Amino acid sequence: MDIGNRCPTCEEYEESQEHVLGSCRYAAEVWQNCSLNIQPPDGSSNFKAWFFELANTKRDEDVAKAASILYAVWDAKVHGSASRPGFLVAQLVKREWNQHKKTEVPSASHQQQRPEPEHNRWKAPSPGSFKINVDAALRTPGTVSVGMIVRNHMGGVEVAAGSIFELHATPIVGEALAVRCGLDLARARGMDSFTVESDCRQL
Repeated sequence: MDIGNRCPTCEEYEESQEHVLGSCRYAAEVWQNCSLNIQPPDGSSNFKAWFFELANTKRDEDVAKAASILYAVWDAKVHGSASRPGFLVAQLVKREWNQHKKTEVPSASHQQQRPEPEHNRWKAPSPGSFKINVDAALRTPGTVSVGMIVRNHMGGVEVAAGSIFELHATPIVGEALAVRCGLDLARARGMDSFTVESDCRQL
């Protein structure tokens, strides 16, 4: 069945950023079960305007939590795991919130744990700098989805964003496009010191 530009998850509405990340019934289930007192993006407003209002009116902690929900929804959709119930995704998000709280003041027992292998560990940028992690997925022929998440030197999420391009591309071209989007995001936010990190070893 050809669903054209409709959302492949609900197959009901056009696959816009606002729908994919907020008003799709799958995304709405994740937001609802996260119990965060923030109205998710919907078709009545532009996503960028919604996020800027969020960043200017909410606490940094709530903005970071909202960004983690956006990333979890995007990740589930582009990597084909949207078959997992939304409430389970919400549980994973809330577990991540709790783990982040625990790592803010590590206990002695936590410090004595065996260190994670160097190649698996996310490395924070230096103070005053930012790290932009990017990823790409070729979900359907002629479509490239990219996602970006910006963290500060404490590991806190500053902003998360995603885009969908109508483009026939190889995996490495998709990853290169994600890197370019990360650079564009840094420029748009006026970042002077940052690094862009991809999981593609060929870049």
